[in-house]
Amino acid sequence: MTKAWRFSTINSDYSLIPTYPALLVVPALISDSTLAYASKHRSKGRIPVLTYMHWTGQGTITRCSQPLVGIKQNRSIQDEKLVEAIFATSYTDDPANGVYGSTATNLLIDARPTTNAMANMAKGAGTENMEHYRNCKKVYLGVENIHVMRDALNRALVVLRADTRSSIEGTAPAPLDQIALRRSNWLKHVGDLLEGTLMIVRNVHIHASHVLVHCSDGWDRTAQLTSLAGLCLDPYYRTLHGFAVLIEKDWVSFGHQFQERSGLVGFGADKFDLRVPHNEPLFDVDGSQVDDPLADSQGSGSFWDFTKHFTAPFQTTAAHQRAPIFHQFLECVAQLQVQFPERFEFNGTFLAELLRQVYSGSTGTFLYNTERERRTPRAHGPAPIDCTPSVWDVLLHKDIVPRWKNAKYNPALDNRRDSSGDMGVLLPSTGALRYSTDLFRRSYAELNSHLDLEKEGNRRLKERLALATNDALTMPARSEPSDSLDESLHVATTKMRSLFSDGWGLHIAKER
Repeated sequence: MTKAWRFSTINSDYSLIPTYPALLVVPALISDSTLAYASKHRSKGRIPVLTYMHWTGQGTITRCSQPLVGIKQNRSIQDEKLVEAIFATSYTDDPANGVYGSTATNLLIDARPTTNAMANMAKGAGTENMEHYRNCKKVYLGVENIHVMRDALNRALVVLRADTRSSIEGTAPAPLDQIALRRSNWLKHVGDLLEGTLMIVRNVHIHASHVLVHCSDGWDRTAQLTSLAGLCLDPYYRTLHGFAVLIEKDWVSFGHQFQERSGLVGFGADKFDLRVPHNEPLFDVDGSQVDDPLADSQGSGSFWDFTKHFTAPFQTTAAHQRAPIFHQFLECVAQLQVQFPERFEFNGTFLAELLRQVYSGSTGTFLYNTERERRTPRAHGPAPIDCTPSVWDVLLHKDIVPRWKNAKYNPALDNRRDSSGDMGVLLPSTGALRYSTDLFRRSYAELNSHLDLEKEGNRRLKERLALATNDALTMPARSEPSDSLDESLHVATTKMRSLFSDGWGLHIAKER
């Protein structure tokens, strides 16, 4: 902590912001009275507060929910002062290692598509009017909402379920339809999140500036982006214990709706009825009902067996608020593990087990939506946190930890003093995303061979196009300009035509 920030206990009894943690980190110049007034201008009262401070330049990541602007373009002086104070908190004891004051690269990131943000104005919410927020610029990331993400996973599961159905019916399983799998757009949405993460990481690390992130209520896309950015910025979060801290901070304490998103909410009088739904009809992507041949199956090891206890929530008849948001976060982490195989202490098996724990309902960590619900004593018993096990007690037990260790992990690569390297900061790429074999429980070839073949074909095509262009441009000049131009065009046209008439597809197949 620096002189520019302070701890506030204004939410110690959770009365001001029920979905926030009891202890908040806010700019030192902002009083609790200002925070109370500012909370009236944000959805669910979720004001901008600190979630990460970088070790160089004191750049920060703060998070909140959308402002209650509405059609009348309402404003809050207190909210504007709070945001301005956040963007002016850069402080360091050594001027050579940081910057003073706010900078021109401070970002206010709205994770939603622009049209979604504008549409919320009709509901009394919306997005910031940048005429009232100084020393920053706003960026829309275009990350889709929970309903689109639910549909994407549904479409992927329909493909992955197909050959399992065939094996139960006794027919020869057909290869996965990888084209249909790609059309689910699951990887596209993962790429959108990683692009937003890259923007945050660059701004905090390279520009030593600040980023304020929000979506609608600030507990879905916001949690994904802030936690992924922290994972890339700080090597500590890439250790087993650090990853647990990251999830507890950005997901558990800041009120991600685990019950609603995971489908663990009971439909009876008991809100916390954790019985798995039975006999709930399944629907294909076109809305037609399909039979589930695995409903009575006792088989093990298949993808459906691994996921059947949590795929039912993502169906048409299930609760409207269910969505694979945390699953998507783990998918992004899996992509980073592939891109930086030596930078994570834990492996993909750990992510798969963590995903299973989220939907199993066997620990108290993911059973509730807020810190308040976990810590408030029940009417006829102690607080849930005092009578339910923590998922970390299970997964980080000394006897089981070796299962999660990544053999390639090399912490020496995260040396902050080595300016010739990346100083422990990862810059994610979206150029070669692939489905995770750990999270989808299929072989790499089953999930990604078509993507690899397509990538290789594109690479070869680009090489031939570049060669054809270079040959045309480097032809010797002739004394007759018109004849030279005609000949150049003729040669270039011939070469371009040859790309699509000389058995290009067959050529690739032979080389493979």
